[in-house]
Amino acid sequence: MTTIRVLYCALGDDYGDPTRGPSFERENFEKTLRHMDVELIHHDFARELIEHGYWRANERLLELARTAKPDYMFAIMFEEQMDRDVVTRITREMPVKTLGWFCDDHWRFDRFSRHWANAFDWVVTTDDTALEKYRAVGQPNVLLSQWAVNHFDYRPVEADKRFDVTFVGQPHSDRRAAVDFLRRNGIDVRTWGHGWPEGRVTQSQLIEIICSSKVNLNFSASSTRTSLLAPRLRQIKGRAFEIPGCGGLLLTEEAPGLERFYEIGAEVMAFRGHRDLLRAVRWLLEDDERREAIARAGMARTLRDHTYERRLNDIVAVVGAWEKTGSTSASGRV
Repeated sequence: MTTIRVLYCALGDDYGDPTRGPSFERENFEKTLRHMDVELIHHDFARELIEHGYWRANERLLELARTAKPDYMFAIMFEEQMDRDVVTRITREMPVKTLGWFCDDHWRFDRFSRHWANAFDWVVTTDDTALEKYRAVGQPNVLLSQWAVNHFDYRPVEADKRFDVTFVGQPHSDRRAAVDFLRRNGIDVRTWGHGWPEGRVTQSQLIEIICSSKVNLNFSASSTRTSLLAPRLRQIKGRAFEIPGCGGLLLTEEAPGLERFYEIGAEVMAFRGHRDLLRAVRWLLEDDERREAIARAGMARTLRDHTYERRLNDIVAVVGAWEKTGSTSASGRV
């Protein structure tokens, strides 16, 4: 069997900043791909910009696509580090299937994703409302996927449940207010992440925190609004899969579509608003047996249905079937 060769274009450093540690993309997509039966060629477009400047970095990408002869080019878009004309040339002039994974289409489709949609053979979105938007701008090959867990790394570790409630993530939107509300009502909440006094943690520290916590919080509000007066949109976050993937109890803010991935109340817990959050936390802290049962069920569901290996294999299966049939378009959920 021939190994698939993948030109992987994504950040290696968190937000492209080498001082912040490994990126989400590296810890999840890249590490998963390296466990799969693929030959991975990594083009870190942020590092390329730092070392070579914009135009030379993009010339190097074009040269790499030409000489490496990948079967697929898989790009996880951040900002405008890659040149759109260069990516379009790779798509149209080279025998490689190009796929762009677009993050946060819930709030940045209009300002970013729509301008890139036709540079790729295929686009992947986590926003179900974006399917028709992509088709409207002339991209018929759009797949609806979702965040997941890198189950090769995010696994249970032996740890005492020494924390009642924890949250790991940045304190944007109303996260700080929710944490303060719990603390004012007597709940011991520990926080980590860029912007909190405790600071950022490594992946291994994150996993230990999850496994050491009775209740792991997650919030769904976007960090950015579509406009100054618009409400913050709610979306499923990657942490919603990482926590149960490690065997932790997930208590997450409600987000559209969450019920398609988990049975609420049996595999994960969800809340709406501060008072509902407080009630849920108190109930969970008082019932160890029920809390552990939900955590076990959430982990089983995650490992069965919500790993990045599963997501990526499903995407490749759809693209491969499309190639064999010679179809001109395809879209839907994977």
